Amino acid sequence: MQNLVSALLGLYIPLAAGIMLRRLNLTSDTASRDLSRVVLYFLFPLLVFLAVSKRKITVEILLMPVLSMTLILICLTVSLLIFGKQHELILPASFHNAIYLPIPIAYALWGEEAVALISYYALGNILLFNLLVPLIAAGSLKKGLHNLARYPPFYALVLGIIASALSITIPTEVEEALRGIGGATTPIAILVLGLDSAKNLVFERDSLKVMFIRFIVAPVATLILACMVFKLRDLPLAVVTLESLMPPAVSNVIISGEFGLDSEKMARIVVVTTLFASIASPLLTLLFLKSLY
Repeated sequence: MQNLVSALLGLYIPLAAGIMLRRLNLTSDTASRDLSRVVLYFLFPLLVFLAVSKRKITVEILLMPVLSMTLILICLTVSLLIFGKQHELILPASFHNAIYLPIPIAYALWGEEAVALISYYALGNILLFNLLVPLIAAGSLKKGLHNLARYPPFYALVLGIIASALSITIPTEVEEALRGIGGATTPIAILVLGLDSAKNLVFERDSLKVMFIRFIVAPVATLILACMVFKLRDLPLAVVTLESLMPPAVSNVIISGEFGLDSEKMARIVVVTTLFASIASPLLTLLFLKSLY
């Protein structure tokens, strides 16, 4: 119980600090962007590589991207049926934050082993996002592949898989140093989330429609697939449960601006749902797992 409380406080304290720092104008307008780049281009790839390179590929690992892509297609189908041509609702309801928020949460709650599972799960999400979103938003397949080629954690995942397959051993001293650096990922990533939330914290009524897909349809579909079809248990089940409660991907906002959609509306939806998920998803995941075991 004490470890659980410590892990949750490790998430909520930097989140609150980020909101307060931005509200009190103690950070610049570029602080969030600069810190995000540190996380995306250095800390996340570091964690992903360390986690994946030490884990052998198993059936459960291979099921992660399959389940991820299946869930996206389910949410996309439901969103198209409910929202019609409202891309500002379809995209955030279908494509969720598969790596930026779940990695620090999973790392804080379950450690490095969970990061490896998150990384493989996110691979399916990243592939479909970059292949389908440009098409849905009237873009092109070429644009999607270009975005994938610029995503640092993707290369870290590939290098980690190669290191695992070739049984490449990292010197203990180097590994410990890198793991210590990677420990900064959670507080910095959650701090950035707080900074971003404070800037766009305006309630958007359509957020409730997106939340219906993200926090009801997605978890129910995930649990059916994970428990009844894929027969997942223990940590893999915990990881996919956490992923199913994740908010829309921030990339939706970037895509919407590039393809002429209402990016401000999208940003309000993403921020409100992200703030809710960052507080509720760790607790809901742990409560569900406790009910199972």
